[in-house]
Amino acid sequence: MATGTVRCYSGSRFGERPTRIRFGDQELAVAHVVRQWRTPAGLGFDVIVTGGRRFRLVHDQAGDCWSVEEIGANAHR
Repeated sequence: MATGTVRCYSGSRFGERPTRIRFGDQELAVAHVVRQWRTPAGLGFDVIVTGGRRFRLVHDQAGDCWSVEEIGANAHR
């Protein structure tokens, strides 16, 4: 897993919905949130970006950093 930059919409709470991610030298728009969860350590999201690539985004609240992992092509149809 790589450390990355995740931009989120934050309405009534932090990190309500990711909107963009930086993966390597690419900036990608989030097209769809497939799944989201909360753990004692922070937030997690499985997302599909424009173009169909799928990523897992996990926020470590204590370290205030995101891990960004590509997990496969678009499985959502």
